[in-house]
Amino acid sequence: MALLHKGSSIRGGFFVSPRGGVRVIATGPFVHRALTLTARVGNVPVVGVRVAPQGGSFMGRLTGTPKPGDVLYVRYPPEPEVKTAIRYQSPAATNFPVS
Repeated sequence: MALLHKGSSIRGGFFVSPRGGVRVIATGPFVHRALTLTARVGNVPVVGVRVAPQGGSFMGRLTGTPKPGDVLYVRYPPEPEVKTAIRYQSPAATNFPVS
């Protein structure tokens, strides 16, 4: 059975990192696995995806700027992508993760 599925409760948002760049943070059924969690926002890959040591959340850096309203997708290979309810909004409007 897939760890992530369409009904998974995944929440999160976007913020500007003090180190520069836009980051995404999300909470949900994330755990450490042999094959690392991958994510994208629209067509923009998320790199440096790190699941929290205790699981339950992840953070990563966007490689570019998605279009407003682009959706966050997550997956554990080889499972299919899961479309989340998290939509990109400019972090200029908020510097704190929102759901």
